[in-house]
Amino acid sequence: LTLLFNLIKSNAMTILYKMISKKLKMKNGKPYWFAHAVHPNTIHLAGLATEMQRNCTVKVSDIHGVLTELVETMNDELQNGNTVKLDGLGSFRLSFHASQVAKPGDFSAAKSIKGFHVVFRPIHKKNGKKMYTPILQGTGIAELQKYVVEKKDQSGDTPKDGGTTTQP
Repeated sequence: LTLLFNLIKSNAMTILYKMISKKLKMKNGKPYWFAHAVHPNTIHLAGLATEMQRNCTVKVSDIHGVLTELVETMNDELQNGNTVKLDGLGSFRLSFHASQVAKPGDFSAAKSIKGFHVVFRPIHKKNGKKMYTPILQGTGIAELQKYVVEKKDQSGDTPKDGGTTTQP
């Protein structure tokens, strides 16, 4: 299933989603539909620096330099096995996937470690007795206004007539 969509301008703090079907089948043979987050834009380091300049008195070139060094330093610290905590945001650490073994002596890092990944854990704060995640505060959700679902025939190919339907 290929999804094409027309992007809409969204309010800041709103996560867009689109509905997609998966190969999982219900008892009546119809597919399940899932909401899937859509990320229409990517802001890069230069964009962050420009945005940050508007909110402070530091020049964009200085901000860019500091952010570039932050990335390099974080990479070094993470690869040295350290957790990097950015106060107000959260912490980053490296981890890995490993296959299980019957006994510790059967473990071989070369054979059992399947891949590395980054774990991000946002900060949590307490408001009275209730815990909350500040990065999620004020976040809304809205369905992408218009996107096209390309239907495929049973062979997995897109039909010659296009086979598209527009989802609201």
